[in-house]
Formats: sequence, structure tokens, C-alpha cells
Amino acid sequence: MARPVLKVSAPTFSSLVQGAIRPNTYIGLAVAAALLGTHGLTVTALCVALVVPTVNVISVLACAHLGENDRKPGVLSLLRDVAKNPLLMACVLGSLFNVLGIGLPPIVGPFLEVLGRAALPIGLLAVGAGLDLSAARRAGFPVGVSSIAKLVLSPAIAAGLCLMLGLPDIELAAVVLYAALPCSASAYVLARLMGGDAQMMASIITVHTLLAIITMPVIAILTRAV
Repeated sequence: MARPVLKVSAPTFSSLVQGAIRPNTYIGLAVAAALLGTHGLTVTALCVALVVPTVNVISVLACAHLGENDRKPGVLSLLRDVAKNPLLMACVLGSLFNVLGIGLPPIVGPFLEVLGRAALPIGLLAVGAGLDLSAARRAGFPVGVSSIAKLVLSPAIAAGLCLMLGLPDIELAAVVLYAALPCSASAYVLARLMGGDAQMMASIITVHTLLAIITMPVIAILTRAV
């Protein structure tokens, strides 16, 4: 298969696409809750509802077209893969319940609320436990490109758009910090399932997460979130 750009294979390029666009929502919600208060957390939740479905659709399409699959899926198969994505389903259902004012069911709702409170700390523990330091040591030029795109260019573009729109400080900080998040660990699962470069994906996730320890505090200071 032809090498798209950066002189890498198509499966590797699909992992680079995921690395450039997929945010780690667990870290984003934790940062917003710690630095921006209830209002900032609400703005971040809105970012999640808008961004997660979009990046999941793009990621599935990239892996389907560029991954090492024995046979390329048709349009219906692609739509089925997108529709079955649990993150996409959760965002769509949650947004639908919110818009319609239905809320959570009276009996199941409180139970789901308790699970939701536990999800964030457990997700953060999973982020740390899932780091692959050996994969980070194998990181090369493509991982560097992905890191610059996700941790530097993405928040810079977000900041420029926020300034153009004249967003208030809290909203600007929430959007820019969300754009600066490292790549989500779920990208590795998708790469494995759909023929992407899973080893490269592990390197990207680990390097992004480690670098974000430096980049996100700097961005928080620049956006006056701290």
C-alpha cells in the first residue's frame, strides 16, 4: 500500500491520525474539576459531547481505510462500526436525554450516578497503569510529529479560535485545556481491532501522557486557569 505522508505505512498513518485528534477525557474532566470549578467542568462536558463523537467517527474511518484489514469494509459496514462505538453511543444517548429533559431513570439513575463518581478516579488509575514505557523508548520521528500536533498545535489553534470568538476567560481556558489533552488509551483498542499500528499507538499514548505532565501546566498558566 502507498505511504501517505511522513514516509510511514498506511496503518502507522492511521495511528498518527488518532494520536492527533483523540483526547483523554478522564484527564480533561479531572483538570477541569480541579482548576476551573463547576462552570469550567460544565464547559468541558460540552466539549466532550461535541468532540468525542466527531473524533470517533474520524478514527473509525481512518482505521477502516488505512488499517491492515484482509478486506476493506463497505459503506454499511463502516456505518455499523461507527454506530457500535460505545463512546459514541454514550455521548449521543446522554445528549439526547439532556435535550429532551428525560434525565436518568428513577431506579437505575442513582446507581449509575454512583458508578459515574467512581469512573473518574478509576479512569485516572487506568491511565497510569496503561503506560508502556518500553513503547515510549521506541518512539521516533512520527511520535514526535504526533506529539507536537496534539499537545502544541491543537491548543494553539483552539486558543486562536476562542480569541476570535471573544470567549470569556473560563470558557477559553476550558476549551484550550481540553484541546491540549494527551491521546486517549481507547485509541490503542481501536488500532488493534481495525488493523492500525498498535505498537505505534502505544508509543504515542505513552509519550503524549508523559509530555502532558509538562505541557498542560504551562498551558494552564498561559490561559490563567491557575
